Amino acid sequence: MSTEKRKLKLQNADEVAAEVRRLRRGCGKVGNWSFQQICWHLNAAMTFGMSPGPHTPVQVDAAARAKLAEILAGGEITGVKAPERVVPPEQVPDEVVDQFLATLERFKTFPGPFAPHRLFGEVAHADYVRLQLIHASHHLGHLIPKEM
Repeated sequence: MSTEKRKLKLQNADEVAAEVRRLRRGCGKVGNWSFQQICWHLNAAMTFGMSPGPHTPVQVDAAARAKLAEILAGGEITGVKAPERVVPPEQVPDEVVDQFLATLERFKTFPGPFAPHRLFGEVAHADYVRLQLIHASHHLGHLIPKEM
């Protein structure tokens, strides 16, 4: 099994779901989090983005706008640390995988608006969707399917 992170470029929620189902059949990790922890984290982030307001406004500076543009242009997330509220617990039950798959189904047709991003504030709908797909690609890339 590989010891390097994969460079995934998942293009839509269906591709994320297919990758999750593939990894569910067996995978190893090259990062700190298990498959279940990653699904928990991605589910928490995506669910928050679709939560109804009111939301606390986010002050966005030029550096944050530049970072968002870099992520969207390059398709990769680097140098962004997860806030405590979305850091998974040590033990995560397998049911979280099904919860994440259900959240992905909701996400596919979510009309918006999305909650302000904690770093980037209000993000255009298409950019927010792309950001979530890049986020999922980043974390799922730390898992190596056993069937490779």
